Amino acid sequence: MPLEKAVQDFWQKAQIKDVSQIVLSLKGTQTVLKKRLGNAPAVIVTEGFEHWVDMNLPTPTQQFTLQPKRAISPLNPDLIFGLHERMDAKGNPIHKLNEKELEFLVSKLKMSQVETVSVCFLHSDKNSSHEVAVKKYFEEQGFQVFCSYETEISGNERERWLGAILNGYLESTVKDQIDQFHSLETMSPLRDKVVISTGQGLQPLHSTNFFSTLLGDVYLHSQVFLSRSSRSESLFHFGLEGCHLLPNPKKLQSLCLTDLGYVSATSPKHKVLSWSFTQPLKTLFWGMGQQVKESIGYEPGPMCFGRGLQPTLLDLFFLEGLLVEIPAVTEFLNKKCHSRIYDALSSMIKDLKQEFLDKDLLQSTLRLALFELASEVSLISHPVFSGPLAKAMKLALEKHYGLEGIQLIEDFQFPSLAALKSLKGGSLK
Repeated sequence: MPLEKAVQDFWQKAQIKDVSQIVLSLKGTQTVLKKRLGNAPAVIVTEGFEHWVDMNLPTPTQQFTLQPKRAISPLNPDLIFGLHERMDAKGNPIHKLNEKELEFLVSKLKMSQVETVSVCFLHSDKNSSHEVAVKKYFEEQGFQVFCSYETEISGNERERWLGAILNGYLESTVKDQIDQFHSLETMSPLRDKVVISTGQGLQPLHSTNFFSTLLGDVYLHSQVFLSRSSRSESLFHFGLEGCHLLPNPKKLQSLCLTDLGYVSATSPKHKVLSWSFTQPLKTLFWGMGQQVKESIGYEPGPMCFGRGLQPTLLDLFFLEGLLVEIPAVTEFLNKKCHSRIYDALSSMIKDLKQEFLDKDLLQSTLRLALFELASEVSLISHPVFSGPLAKAMKLALEKHYGLEGIQLIEDFQFPSLAALKSLKGGSLK
């Protein structure tokens, strides 16, 4: 659905007369990072550490393999530069900055038409004077600059560096989304009331903590949930493309786990669950279908929407009849695709040399797909489910794993709608 039409439909359905603030939560930045669709910034580091970040990238697969591969780097190796500067571990200068090096870098970056720079020097959390000087010099030349000392203080250099690098990597994406939102005709009289949701809270649109916008929905979920419950319950939120757990929305964490490793960023304490409803299934080595955890996004989409050719977890829920009363998805369902989905599931186990009835195949595949989540939920004494697919997930876990005592917040569907009704503290009304 085009953004313009989606916003118009929202105003018509919500019928909000008096608007004090509009909160913008940017889900698209998560897909941009996962699929590496951002723009690599120029990175200026302490000389000798040009490849240090790439050398410490984690391996995506947890299983043992003879051909391990690291996560795909967000950096462009041609845009990494080392400066002859150095601070010791206590923040005392060892080598001072050389202005001639900065002049050379500025001319080189302008020739390459680079506009964004991330500055990452060793021990800048102890003494940020070198980073401050480089930032001032490059900003005077018209560059957008992100420094590692500006991220939340962390004892790990790499976590700080990644924070500055990813702010630069996501800058153009976030700005493009904000500009697209501002360009909408229906938003023209309300532009001065728009703020952006980040892991730290609601921020003005000119905020430069772009990485933290990935955590905006987590912040909204935590605030809405806290407005409804005073107890320290655990909240599971089940969205169409992502699911996460807030074990205690009252607590904060200073690190965010990504496929690049931990990044210094403050947000409500949470855990991103390792699968989503739109992840496609693949054949495991023992012959059954299981979700592809490394994948993310909505393209081409579930088979039950008449889109993809590979079954997803949402397709399993469709076959099980769990989506009948879910208003977020029922209008998109293609009710004539049952046989196509069953055929796709059957093709995954053709090497098992065993015939499965359609019902048995569905039950086995769905139970296997839910095993990890069921284990997570069973460890929590008072789990609370929210989100557009929370009801379907509650029914599935009750049926296949006998889990009881799950509390459901049925009217807590999307954070934007819920926040408009429930956020307190003067932020939204």
